[in-house]
Amino acid sequence: MGTTLRDRQKRVARELILQAAADEIAERGLEDLSLRTIADRAGVSKRTLYNYFDSREALFTAICDWSDQLTLELGGYLAPAGLDTLPERIQAVWRTWGAQGTVFEAVVRISAASGVHTAADRRARRRALAAAVGAARPDLTGEQHDAVGVLLHAITSAPVFQRLTIEDGVESGAAADLVSWTVEVIRDAIENGSDPFPKEDEP
Repeated sequence: MGTTLRDRQKRVARELILQAAADEIAERGLEDLSLRTIADRAGVSKRTLYNYFDSREALFTAICDWSDQLTLELGGYLAPAGLDTLPERIQAVWRTWGAQGTVFEAVVRISAASGVHTAADRRARRRALAAAVGAARPDLTGEQHDAVGVLLHAITSAPVFQRLTIEDGVESGAAADLVSWTVEVIRDAIENGSDPFPKEDEP
C-alpha cells in the first residue's frame, strides 16, 4: 500500500516540529527551551506537539534520529567501512552535516548536554575504525588498532566539525576537504607501514 495523504501530512507536521525545535535549540540553547515556543514556531498547537513527542527527551532523541536520517538521504554514512574509502566517506558525511544547518547544531548541543544518542554510537564507531585499521595492519596489536581508531574518531567527530565551522568560521565544504585530506594522510601512512608505535630492538 502506498503512502496516504494523511501519512504525508503527519510526516510534514512532524518535520516542521523537529525543524522548529532545532532552530530554537541552535539559537537559544537547551536551558530555557519552551515547548510552547516550539509549537508556535512550527505553527501547531502544544497539544499537537505532544501527540508526536510526549517529553523533551523524546523530542531530543527524535532530532538526533532525524539528523542520522538526513545524513543518509544526503549521501553520507553512519558507520565507517574500510580504510581505502574512509577519506571520501568522511568528506561526504561532513558535507551533509553542513547541509543540515541548525539540525546539526541542535544535535551537538543535545549530545553535549544530555548524552542522548552518543555514548553507544561513539563506542560502535571507534570499534569499526579500529577494525578497519586492523584489517589494513594485522601486524599491529589490538591495543594499537584501538589507539588509531580513537584518533581517527576524534579528528572526524561532530564536535571538531562544530569547532571548525561554527566557532572558527571555516566554510563547511572547506572543513570537509580538510578532514578528508587529514584522514588520507593517516590512511596512507598506515597502509604504507608507517606508524607512531615504538619498535622492538632486533637481536
